[in-house]
Amino acid sequence: MKRILSALAPSFLLALPLVLPAVHAAAQNATPQFAASVLRIDQMSTPSCPVLVKAAVRKLNGVVKVETSLEHKTATVEYDASKTNLAEIQRIIKQKVGFDSKVAGD
Repeated sequence: MKRILSALAPSFLLALPLVLPAVHAAAQNATPQFAASVLRIDQMSTPSCPVLVKAAVRKLNGVVKVETSLEHKTATVEYDASKTNLAEIQRIIKQKVGFDSKVAGD
């Protein structure tokens, strides 16, 4: 095993200069673009509804924070717009919880 690792080490070290610039470039292009939206979800009617909405949205890649209110029938979502978007958040609410949502104020 030791021979295999020592044989691979020089190859790995030679490949590093080729890999690192690509990794660095990818990291540079992934600059977060934070956004926040308040969604109106009129179908929320029981105490479990906000919990279900929050759980579904929180799993989405790029979602930073989710706050829900049964009293106001809203979900406030903070997200990285470079990873997800409002349409995807609304789609996941409909798919996972079965509720329609619209941007508050529309």
